[in-house]
Amino acid sequence: MSKRLDEITLEELEIWMDAYKASNMSQREFAEQSGISPRSLQRRVKRYELLTGEKADRLADKSRAQPFEIDSELFDDVADLDEIKERRRKEFDRKHKAKTSRKLISCRVKIDGP
Repeated sequence: MSKRLDEITLEELEIWMDAYKASNMSQREFAEQSGISPRSLQRRVKRYELLTGEKADRLADKSRAQPFEIDSELFDDVADLDEIKERRRKEFDRKHKAKTSRKLISCRVKIDGP
């Protein structure tokens, strides 16, 4: 029968984490080979992170080679603040000109009489 999580000492957790980091297995594979459930291993990893303040995930260490690369650069679909301001200024100018042009239009009549 395995120990409860709060009964496992920091030294035992460090041994588990060293073995997990040294293996080239996923959490599920490592848990199955160690004879514990994957959820139990996840709890141990979380407890280790909580006690040490260190990230225990091997993927966060960047020591494991990634099986793929992304070559393209991802662009943001949100405009910069300066672009938004400039666009709003142009819209305001256009709307202001349209509004003022529809006000009273002076018209000169070049004939004599009423």
